[in-house]
Amino acid sequence: MRAFALCADINGIHLFPQAVKGKPHSDFSKVIDAMEGAKVIYDNAEHKQNAAYFHQGFNYGDFGNMNNRIPNYREYRDQNLLSLICGSHGVINYNWRADIYPELAIGMPALTKELTYLSEVFLSPDSKLAISPVKELRAMSKEFSGNHYFFVCNAQMKDAEINISIPGISKLAKKLNVISEGRSVALNGDSFSEKFYPYEVHVYTTCADNSGLETVSSICARIDKANEEKRKPGNLAFELNEGDSVAVTASSNQIPLRRPDNALWHVVDGVNFKRTDFELNGVWHSKPEDKTPWIEIRFPEQKSIAKVIVYPYKQSLKDYSVQGFVNGNWVDLDKVTGKNDECLTHKFAPVTTDRVRLLISAVNGKCAEVSEIEIYGPEK
Repeated sequence: MRAFALCADINGIHLFPQAVKGKPHSDFSKVIDAMEGAKVIYDNAEHKQNAAYFHQGFNYGDFGNMNNRIPNYREYRDQNLLSLICGSHGVINYNWRADIYPELAIGMPALTKELTYLSEVFLSPDSKLAISPVKELRAMSKEFSGNHYFFVCNAQMKDAEINISIPGISKLAKKLNVISEGRSVALNGDSFSEKFYPYEVHVYTTCADNSGLETVSSICARIDKANEEKRKPGNLAFELNEGDSVAVTASSNQIPLRRPDNALWHVVDGVNFKRTDFELNGVWHSKPEDKTPWIEIRFPEQKSIAKVIVYPYKQSLKDYSVQGFVNGNWVDLDKVTGKNDECLTHKFAPVTTDRVRLLISAVNGKCAEVSEIEIYGPEK
């Protein structure tokens, strides 16, 4: 960063701390290191310079990394607020695939609304009431329109209950409201204790919280609901994150970033992707030179299946077979020709298999393109 720090008046810093499957909280220590380091550089620069923070508004798993996920809303909120606490002069949303991830489609408008509400607070003078230093905290105090705002982050990778002391606050208030959380904390003199998860940020204020901001828990609940709605009842192939329940491979892939199966899992993510302006990372595209392309979905164990629903992207599939791997051989479960459809349902006698594939012999266009595949067991 030091090599390029003096290149611009507004310097975008994109650290992109990766979100890992199975870990509910990302490590934001490098956000602290980079933003505090940038502040030292710019505070001593010959002319006015500053830094803006870019968050990772995408899933690194869609760009070849293994075992990654989209960051959750709390991670987006916490890292943006933490960057501002540590010296950033602004944030820039760098988002990719909001049409696939509710964390972006729902989360970013909500986060932008909160940051807009707090923007004048960030630009205001520091409060005369400062939070007493604690090793585990990063904190910022601001005064705006006669009210005081205290931004506090648990700057460590473990849960903690931390005593927060603000000398002199008891002369102004008996409690502090917590922005975007719909609650308040009672003061015990000039201090109070709060529980934090790793790198969690709370924003306390003497102002009556009439912001109209949706609570963090409500936003997270809406995101969870949208993700759950992707899961159609009985669909054996669905997975919320890559590798949750199946493995997807193909004969060829137009976006094999770092690995040949990159982004193939989106054919089972519950999103029937229809956008035609920018389709990569949401759809399987075979390579045009692949004349008999196939895409395979493999379960970790044997499944009894009786129905497959295929959503060709841009009606690309013309002639193909739905096959199951039975007794060591690929067997046609259904076969179609001359198709030009947005959705095709294939029903057949139940078979037991651990993998299903589409074997394509003719396409409408230059290549095979599939948005979504659903697999179901026998009807009960």
